[in-house]
Amino acid sequence: MLPVYQAAQEHGLPIYFMQGQSFPAAAQLEFASPVLLDEIARKFPDLKIIISHLGHPWTEQTLTLLGKNKNVYADVVGLINRPWHAYRSLALAHEFRVMDKLLFGSGFSELDGKKRGGVAIQH
Repeated sequence: MLPVYQAAQEHGLPIYFMQGQSFPAAAQLEFASPVLLDEIARKFPDLKIIISHLGHPWTEQTLTLLGKNKNVYADVVGLINRPWHAYRSLALAHEFRVMDKLLFGSGFSELDGKKRGGVAIQH
């Protein structure tokens, strides 16, 4: 993957990592931890890295990465489905002083694991 990261960095393209959210039974969690992205962030300091779902369930690891690496960002898509987790995560982001590194989105048209786009278009 290193050539892909190098090419993305050279062309100013971000890399979006789909971290967390849900895991099938066969998933290998040792490869899902956002902390593994720290090495990439250090090797490619001009590569914009975006971590999905604020790295859920490793939110604190993700916030640490955002604070440590100038080139790492995260989106908060999917947090709205878990209000307490959303509140806690945003409060921690404020404490970590990384609110400016969060990308806001809804995850629309999929909410609660169901495709909703057709319903919105009909109305």
